[in-house]
Amino acid sequence: MVPLLVIEADPEIRKLLINEKHINLEWNRLKCADFVSITRCTSCLAFGHFTRNCNAANHCSHCASDEHTHKSCNSQIKECINCERFNTKIKNTNIKPLDSNHDCFNKSCPSLAFVKNKIIEKIDYGSN
Repeated sequence: MVPLLVIEADPEIRKLLINEKHINLEWNRLKCADFVSITRCTSCLAFGHFTRNCNAANHCSHCASDEHTHKSCNSQIKECINCERFNTKIKNTNIKPLDSNHDCFNKSCPSLAFVKNKIIEKIDYGSN
């Protein structure tokens, strides 16, 4: 298991750590990245709200179907509902569509990275 260390740093130290990309701490090499908590509904799987505030249909995190949940999914096809939603929003624009051939909870999900970057852009890091 990869060790995880979350620290709070002033803007100058944060910039150094992000630019360095890795630090060595005793016998561990740790990746440096911004830690951002992203709210996600466990019902519709969209970002930005909790299940208790959701009025949308449930979706399968594996195949994006609204007819079943991941517990009863038999599909061999992986489809991310969030990347599909993104691609629908950008239709008829010059923005490149996201690859949606993955599970909704994949850590490399392009829509998750997009949301994370949007949150980071809004943070005032002071002297950055």
